[in-house]
Amino acid sequence: MIKVLLTEDHKMLREGIKGLLENAGGISVVAEAGGIREMFAVLAVREVDVIVLDIALPEGNGLDALEEIKAGHPGVAVVVLSMYSEEKYTLRALRCGASAYLAKETASAELVLAIRGAYACRTYPCADLPGRLRGAAPPTRPAEPRPAL
Repeated sequence: MIKVLLTEDHKMLREGIKGLLENAGGISVVAEAGGIREMFAVLAVREVDVIVLDIALPEGNGLDALEEIKAGHPGVAVVVLSMYSEEKYTLRALRCGASAYLAKETASAELVLAIRGAYACRTYPCADLPGRLRGAAPPTRPAEPRPAL
């Protein structure tokens, strides 16, 4: 079971994403956070495999938080899910260690695939990501091996 921390400031969107992920099978949303401070509080007490992270959050920028996540929790994979589809955000997220970057307009099945790919230590080449950006960041490596799904 892939343990996910869902970090999104819009409660209705969090609820919809949670339902989608839990109905996909093999994924459990073990915690939710509405902002950056809450996310780090959860990380301090709960083990998670993947964080789904929005960029525009209360208390700051999710991409700045991504750098801190990767420094303090290198075995946790991060899938960025954002309303911003511009390449500059995608490139920065991948350079900061994100396993995937998805625009919120992306099909919901892509999010499930991205989470599974991130858990399996692969950078997920999203369908809406231009071909020249694919592979822009090395895959995230976990602190220890993970079981096969």
